[in-house]
Amino acid sequence: MIRVGVLGAKGRMGATVAAAVTTAADGPQALASIRQQSFDLLVIDLKLPGLDGLSVIREAKRLQPALAVIIITAYASIESAISAMKSGAFDYITKPFTAKEILDAIAARTRRQQPLRERVEALVEQQRRQAGADWSHELLTPLNGILGGLQLLELEAETMGPTEI
Repeated sequence: MIRVGVLGAKGRMGATVAAAVTTAADGPQALASIRQQSFDLLVIDLKLPGLDGLSVIREAKRLQPALAVIIITAYASIESAISAMKSGAFDYITKPFTAKEILDAIAARTRRQQPLRERVEALVEQQRRQAGADWSHELLTPLNGILGGLQLLELEAETMGPTEI
């Protein structure tokens, strides 16, 4: 059964951090959720019923390439850590873990993504301004006004008499 709820935790500065959380009982349910909606973060166990965590990660990254992934496992090994990172996980946390470990991993990812997000937003804004400048230049060009007027005259010429033109 998938549950949606809100996770609350204390951040570094004592502020409460809240996030919408979707849980799944097994790998196939996790993938079904990922197919239905977009997520910012996937925290997944390596050992899951129905479909292992690495398989879920591979498919999740195919569906949502920007998805951040944290692996949790009680069966840590160098091989599984390497496989997890190659599959797209950015962190690998062993059980038992604390809420602080998860929150620190999320904070580290957020810090790494922030410059990229800011750069993308700046590029989008630059393109928006440029498109607006190009469009306004076209509207303000006198030749466009003249050509537009001539087109209107051509359309109306059939209904106008020779003295009205």
